[in-house]
Amino acid sequence: MRATRLVVILFVLCLSVLPNTAQTGETRGGSILPMDSSNSFIHFTMPSTISNNMTRIVQDHVNLTSPLTDNNASPLLFTTHRVGGSAFAQPTGVYYTGGLWHIYNQNSAVNMPTDVRFNVQVAGRSNTVFTHLSTPTNIFFNETVIDHPLLNNDPSAMVIVTPSWNGIYHPQNIGVYYSGNGWSIFNQNSSVDMPAGLLFNVQVVKDPNTGFSHTASALNNVSGNKTRLDNAYLNNSPFAKIIVTSKWTGTYNDNPIGVEYFDGYWHIVNTNGAAMPNGASFNVLIADAGFSSYEEYIVNGGFEATITNRNSAVGWNTLNAGAGSKRVCNKYIPASPVNREYTLHGECAYMLRGAGDGTTRKIVQNRQITVATGSANTIDIQALVKGSAVAGGRIRVTVTLTDGTLLNYQITPTQLNGTYNWTAFRTYVNYPTNNPPVRIKTQIMVRGGTLFVDGVSSVTYISLR
Repeated sequence: MRATRLVVILFVLCLSVLPNTAQTGETRGGSILPMDSSNSFIHFTMPSTISNNMTRIVQDHVNLTSPLTDNNASPLLFTTHRVGGSAFAQPTGVYYTGGLWHIYNQNSAVNMPTDVRFNVQVAGRSNTVFTHLSTPTNIFFNETVIDHPLLNNDPSAMVIVTPSWNGIYHPQNIGVYYSGNGWSIFNQNSSVDMPAGLLFNVQVVKDPNTGFSHTASALNNVSGNKTRLDNAYLNNSPFAKIIVTSKWTGTYNDNPIGVEYFDGYWHIVNTNGAAMPNGASFNVLIADAGFSSYEEYIVNGGFEATITNRNSAVGWNTLNAGAGSKRVCNKYIPASPVNREYTLHGECAYMLRGAGDGTTRKIVQNRQITVATGSANTIDIQALVKGSAVAGGRIRVTVTLTDGTLLNYQITPTQLNGTYNWTAFRTYVNYPTNNPPVRIKTQIMVRGGTLFVDGVSSVTYISLR
């Protein structure tokens, strides 16, 4: 079969620059990144993780480490992009070198952008998780046939595939296809023959609770470039991590795809804006169903709430912010002579200017909180920052427990000082379940330079599905 489908999954950091309607009153900050589950997580690209066409995979974006994958060549990795930020439409694969795993562009001439997000699942080798190598004996034109007892003579098998580096770039988009008595991996561009020597990570999903097939149709809300997934484990679960592989069932969808959550549902999206055709099919793996809900403790963490005094910010004490510090919002033509975009998360941010004389300038939020029943005993603290000649920059969080114990956490990585573009920072507060928090104080401080702050979030996650 010479097919034409496409599995480039386009996607980006949820810190997007899409215009949002201004809000009024009290608004809650939204968590940038969910707590990681046991074998899956979200990686987003940062200047510190990128090298040419690759991004080093990290779980902990503060310390740039990945306990599941660092110095461990044995697992097989599966990836999919999450829509929500910078434009990116390249076929990718995974690559292990120097003790670290990477995601790379198959087109080596295209550098990996910043602010691109990937779902990553780390799986141990087993009879359901294995590799496939294309060889002259299993290649037929644009496809390579997988010979495996769990797949042979089983057209209903659920197959998930991610390319793995084996010394050959393959800038083609791939899918899976059942024909005769076996499954194949094929190039979406039917005029390009499958080369020998390509390595693929393959997963056969046997649990119907963790994997399913989806076909786009009017019945499941094809709307423009999207098709909605309606699954009990995914609905109303924005922190889910899902892996998607295109599947041939008679309809081509020669477009880059990604996954996107909105309005309570996950969607598969043609990220180039092309209409989603009826009949396009996909295999969907639920690597992590996510948390059913979360409790956000920061008010107006995105600084979106409308105010009359632009030097202030709803929910924040800005009395010690100093001269020149203020809430800033994006400006657009024709209301503004030129477009000015200050943020990566929503439409507004807070600009905190240092005095340059050693004085600490800061904004503070001090809130009484109640931890919900069923919460994990961790507070996930996150913030987006952008700096210009920043000196003495700190993000400090103090949590007061029921018995009066104070837990102090401070984010002071090297990147917080100096000049840099938008960077996400994150830390955790772990507390005993019998002594929960009753107050949380968040302080963002500088002594010199200018620090833009956005997407401040402190959450606990409630009841894993």
